[in-house]
Amino acid sequence: MSSFYLNIENYTFNLIRYYSNKTIIVFCSTRNEVTRFHSRLHNRGVNAVALSGALKQEERFKALQSIKNGSCRVCVATDVASRGIDIIDLDIVIHANLPRNSETLIHRSGRTGRAGKHGLSIILFSPNSIKTYYRIIEHAKIFPKLRKNLSKTIIEDNENAQFLNKISSISKSEIDDKLINELIENYSLLDLAKSLVSLYKSNLAPIEDIENLDLSPKKEIKKDKFNSSKSNNNKTNFKRKKRRKRK
Repeated sequence: MSSFYLNIENYTFNLIRYYSNKTIIVFCSTRNEVTRFHSRLHNRGVNAVALSGALKQEERFKALQSIKNGSCRVCVATDVASRGIDIIDLDIVIHANLPRNSETLIHRSGRTGRAGKHGLSIILFSPNSIKTYYRIIEHAKIFPKLRKNLSKTIIEDNENAQFLNKISSISKSEIDDKLINELIENYSLLDLAKSLVSLYKSNLAPIEDIENLDLSPKKEIKKDKFNSSKSNNNKTNFKRKKRRKRK
């Protein structure tokens, strides 16, 4: 296993953390990769399910239902297991491994943005596979936007905003006044705020350190279609537009 592969894997962890309020499917190439990735997510406290040919039909159904009913927000799957997946509220598809061809790319990405909704498809690739990446997207006639790594600051700022939204919604719920009064009498507002933030942060896995990599093609590849300017990138994403339904 190369260190660069771990770099992509760690980046996927950061993406899942950044989009913590979204429903996500992570596509891997093999059963073993699904099993390993699923295990590593659980080690980081991420509630995730796995879908692969190694599972029985009953197990697949149970995993799929947990995504549909919202009890789980992350699914790690192989291409074979993805056949027939129909989740209307799936927000994001992450290609942790490059698809084998353009047809697979379209099929994977088509799991999101269903029923007239917008979806996001994120493609991860390494310098070693950059030629394969360009070949696949060219055949698929899809022209993604190259994005830079998510910094720790960006991830933390996003989490803080989500945290404040949760506090706002929780504060409107009914809570035992007796307990609240005891907290106010025994602790300052600053101490209470610190404790609340500390409790929230303690349930989060560390943000992974990602190496900045130059994935610009070694030679110019269709400048009119691709952004070939030098920049540190290790992911690509594109929003999938839905066609209007025929009447």
